[in-house]
Amino acid sequence: MRQLFASLLLLLFAFFCSTVSLAQNAKPVLTGRIVETQRVTLEGNTTPAALHAENDRGPVADTMQFDHLLLALKTPPETESALAKLPRHQQRR
Repeated sequence: MRQLFASLLLLLFAFFCSTVSLAQNAKPVLTGRIVETQRVTLEGNTTPAALHAENDRGPVADTMQFDHLLLALKTPPETESALAKLPRHQQRR
């Protein structure tokens, strides 16, 4: 029983170390101060359904509240690549 516990502990430690080492290599996404007056429009982020006039229900009240809102932004290609490699990296240890 002690050997099993020691093996599990060692495995968890190896997993933790590999995950931490990958996280330490990550570059920060935000590299400067956020200035509210400097905004950009992100192209290609409108769902195709929103582009059809038959789906437009007109203006809504300023007080309208959303029950649910999902905001999904693209991640940099290097982040996607690192995320794809993570399971393979963890399984090698």
